[in-house]
Amino acid sequence: MKEIAQLEKIVKENPDFFAEQAKEDAIENLKTSLYDLADNLFKVLAAAAKAPPKIVQKDEIEIYTPAALAKKLKVTTVALNNWRQTGKGPKYFKDGANVFYTSTALKEWAESKGANQSTAEYFSKAN
Repeated sequence: MKEIAQLEKIVKENPDFFAEQAKEDAIENLKTSLYDLADNLFKVLAAAAKAPPKIVQKDEIEIYTPAALAKKLKVTTVALNNWRQTGKGPKYFKDGANVFYTSTALKEWAESKGANQSTAEYFSKAN
């Protein structure tokens, strides 16, 4: 009990020192937490980069990630992103920052492009 009273006296006599020390401790703890968080984030991103593109099926409708759809269409994800930004690609939906495409939207988009018998037919439609 005597020691506690002595500690209380020291704290009361030096409040600025202990307040500053508490701030430094809090900053150090925050830095450690941020480093741990960044380390975990890098691990998750590295694992995601190694994971194959996912195709999820639900009720006969397939849902594609941009990587999976680009692979299916044999184009780059950059081309797919450009199509999405310019409105030339299939309809998509977002969940947070994640972009997804449905097989229904892909089918509608492909049908809207039309099928051509020949190059001449293609160019006649363009004019």
